[in-house]
Amino acid sequence: MNDLQEGKQMERGISFLGLVTLASGTVTGVGFLMMSGDIVSHVGSFNLVVTYIVGMMAEIFAMLAAATLASSYPSAGSVVTYARKVLNNHTLGFLAACALWLGMIAIDGAELMALGRYIYYFLPQMDYYWWGVIVTIVFIAINLLGVSMTSKTQSILGLVMWSGLMSVPIIVLSSGQTDISYWQTFQETIGFNDWMTAIFFGVYCYVGFVTILPAAEETVEPEIRIPKAMLVGTLITGFFYITGGLAITTLRPTSELLALADNGPFASVWVKAMEVIWNGKGAVWMNSIAIITSLTTANACVYGGARMLYGMARERQLPESFRKISERFRIPIIPIIVTGGAILFCVLTGAIRIVSVIANFVFFPLWGIIGLASYKNLSNKLKAGGKLSDKIPFYIPGGRLWPVVTIIMAVAFTIITFLATDDVIFGGGITVVFFVVMWLYYILWNKYNKNKGIDIVTEAEKYETIKADVQSWEA
Repeated sequence: MNDLQEGKQMERGISFLGLVTLASGTVTGVGFLMMSGDIVSHVGSFNLVVTYIVGMMAEIFAMLAAATLASSYPSAGSVVTYARKVLNNHTLGFLAACALWLGMIAIDGAELMALGRYIYYFLPQMDYYWWGVIVTIVFIAINLLGVSMTSKTQSILGLVMWSGLMSVPIIVLSSGQTDISYWQTFQETIGFNDWMTAIFFGVYCYVGFVTILPAAEETVEPEIRIPKAMLVGTLITGFFYITGGLAITTLRPTSELLALADNGPFASVWVKAMEVIWNGKGAVWMNSIAIITSLTTANACVYGGARMLYGMARERQLPESFRKISERFRIPIIPIIVTGGAILFCVLTGAIRIVSVIANFVFFPLWGIIGLASYKNLSNKLKAGGKLSDKIPFYIPGGRLWPVVTIIMAVAFTIITFLATDDVIFGGGITVVFFVVMWLYYILWNKYNKNKGIDIVTEAEKYETIKADVQSWEA
């Protein structure tokens, strides 16, 4: 009898709104604010919106590939389970999960550093990084109080964030200061490298939709709700980016927007454009939206990172303590504390730069693994006969097209990452070191278990999380 059958199963307390705001929270972040000046400097103001559209479409293609896996194998192990069941490669799944967890730490660490600077705008008396520490501790506490508390907190933050983002085009269009003739580039021709760099930033404005893949044990009908929430969250985020981007780029010529955005740390086209039309109130409003956005992302990453560690433990890749469930709050305590501790360490030591560089280099290869697993999963189901729509609860027409496109994008964006990264040798080097260390851990962990007469792959197969076991618990 496993630990969950002894009455320690997770609470299915995440609402659909909670799932959507978790997905949207990690996808949104404040990257669109901080990267807007970089994008405009390379390709001009109107093309800021073009890169938002390209980024959204890229995320949707990758999300559709991930959705077929999430719907076929809803599991806390997520990418580990997909690799084990479809690719027959537990090691590859472990490395992918490590990359996903590290990506969440990188996203959260960067958000918290930005959060501190945006709060510094209002309260300059305290060093900005201490705000990141305070917020992390608060969200660790919220996550420890149970998944229902996490879901409710995320839903509230998400709704406030959406309301704030929706206000931007409304305020701009009602100002009477817009002029579509400003939708032009600041130079006659745009080079290939400029486009590649801008698209790189545009895609990174959307990273994070996979955060909710490990939420399968804590939501009802995960095979339907998780992929649907990924799609809805990405579309909502894209809508706000595109409508807001279209609005603010009609306020001033490209050269003036860039001059404004160069004024001050973490200043952005969005913040400065709003400041122009609304005097000081515009900057206050956009900085407030940025703070809420960072809070939404921070809570989502603490949750997602902790559940990824829990899922890895369910796949027997981490010690048993990582899969133990609190009897009172029905949450995995150790993964929450470890994830929160890693985020605090990054914020306090400045290690977030190294973590972010590694995350940049591993994120798109992770897309490639998802695309490959999705393609093979669909191929296996087609060989077995019948319609895919009858075999996959959440099926979107297109079949193997989505994973093929995802694999192509993974290769292309990995190359673009190398082209857009200033220090390729440093980034590539520490990324290789990271994967070698993780691979050595997996070998030693596997050997340790075999010496005790345990095969971790066989054990993982015994503890399938969602289908048969959960249905028997709830019956």
